[in-house]
Amino acid sequence: MPLLLPLAKLDESRRVALLIRADAWDRLHDAPFFSLLLKSTANAKRVATHLAGQSLVTATDGTPTLLRWYDPRVFRHLCWLLSETQVGRLSGPVSEWTWRDGAAQWRSHAIHDEPDALTRLNLTAEQWSVIGRLGVLNRTIVQLHRNAPEVALDDDALKRIDAHLQQAYDIHAMTDEADARLFAEQAFRCPGIHDRTQLVQRLARARSGEISYVGACADIDIGSTSPTERNLQRKDAVT
Repeated sequence: MPLLLPLAKLDESRRVALLIRADAWDRLHDAPFFSLLLKSTANAKRVATHLAGQSLVTATDGTPTLLRWYDPRVFRHLCWLLSETQVGRLSGPVSEWTWRDGAAQWRSHAIHDEPDALTRLNLTAEQWSVIGRLGVLNRTIVQLHRNAPEVALDDDALKRIDAHLQQAYDIHAMTDEADARLFAEQAFRCPGIHDRTQLVQRLARARSGEISYVGACADIDIGSTSPTERNLQRKDAVT
């Protein structure tokens, strides 16, 4: 579970020491030292009490479920997945969130709606479905960063990638994650590619169980004529 540290209460020497420690950590680890940075005029106890109360969210079957909002790999998606009202309910006394995204860039999100302190965050069935795919979505993002580093992955792009993953699972009945990730990458980088005859045929072969979708697309170049990039794309799809 996260540790809430009120930075304003530290004297200057301790803040400097902490920043040096954070910098050393970030040089060696992919996950940032500070999961999230919060801005609030409320005292730390009120912030901690509110956020702790938003950690358990009732799932569609009525089961209390841990929502890992404090994980930047999750929070980055909550900003586009939740409505502003929902983000306000999650935030409570927090007026601004800052986190590091998958491209190692720091982003901030300010809260504009006045939260209802007595209302707990509730998610729709569709939102729970997206949350269930977040792990695959994050690994697809990593794959895209490797194969197409020039592509900007803003919130709209993340929505589209998740929609492609949903299509892979729900429409094409893919069960292997590598197949779903390749399908989503193809659809994102080359819109309409799955309407082409050669892809329709490969999807049919994969759905029949004759071959994996990654295997069926081993000879398909989705974005480059460079043999080196083609080989990297195939390797990434498999791994």
